[in-house]
Amino acid sequence: MLKVDLERTATLKKLLTSILDQFGDPHSTPGNELFLKRRVMAGVERFGTELLFVDEVQHLNYRSGPKNDVEDTLEGMLGADVVPTVFLGTQDAGALVGRNLQLNGRLLPPCDFEPLRARVKEDQRVFAGFAAKLEKAIVEQGVLGEASGLDAAGMLPAIFRVSKGVAGRS
Repeated sequence: MLKVDLERTATLKKLLTSILDQFGDPHSTPGNELFLKRRVMAGVERFGTELLFVDEVQHLNYRSGPKNDVEDTLEGMLGADVVPTVFLGTQDAGALVGRNLQLNGRLLPPCDFEPLRARVKEDQRVFAGFAAKLEKAIVEQGVLGEASGLDAAGMLPAIFRVSKGVAGRS
């Protein structure tokens, strides 16, 4: 499994370079897009990559044209069965796949996560669980020396309001 996080204003070359960077390729930037695509395909095979996650895929909307056809390259990689790919992003990512019928035809329907609802007990439980795991990760990463007790401090309702019920946004 390989996960790639795209930066704002991502291009096809930046996507391919990011994948090569995740493989630990020390020469990930030289070359044109076709050369980089071939190296990505070789890396997928070499490392036995079974699943690719591309996060923040909406950033690929930045620039697309005849010399930078992101959709065609993604469709080609999916069509060649290089590696199953999961695209993660905001609603803006829909424009990227909507422009290319061949790419759109190779994708499963999107799985949208609706915001949690503050007045639904099960959603409150899910959010509290998310906050506890987030706090644990923050301590494990050394951002905080110890848990702050978000739930005990009565902070969860405020965090829920700020995040608008979207787990992962705080």
